[in-house]
Amino acid sequence: MFEDVDGNGVQDIFGGEMGLAGWSVQLYNSLGQVIATSTTLGDGSYEFAGLSDGSYAVCVVAAAGYSQTAPAQDASHPCGGWGMSFNLQGTFETWAVNNFGYRLNP
Repeated sequence: MFEDVDGNGVQDIFGGEMGLAGWSVQLYNSLGQVIATSTTLGDGSYEFAGLSDGSYAVCVVAAAGYSQTAPAQDASHPCGGWGMSFNLQGTFETWAVNNFGYRLNP
């Protein structure tokens, strides 16, 4: 999770676009149920461990005053259009990515 200062949906650490700490991230199962919650660290990263094979969705509980810039909106996503989905197969049991961009509203 990063602060997208210029709103282009791409993190530029040399442009001051650093991680956002303390944000809540929810993990949904294929039935649309929240099964885990994580909190972002200082670099904006988060992690869900102990996962089994299957389909999941990740949603962010946005802080007041911010708008999401990345990933692109998908109206079919369980997060009301904003989120990220993934599938796990085989040996993967942990999913951790810094993949959401947020811009402070003017």
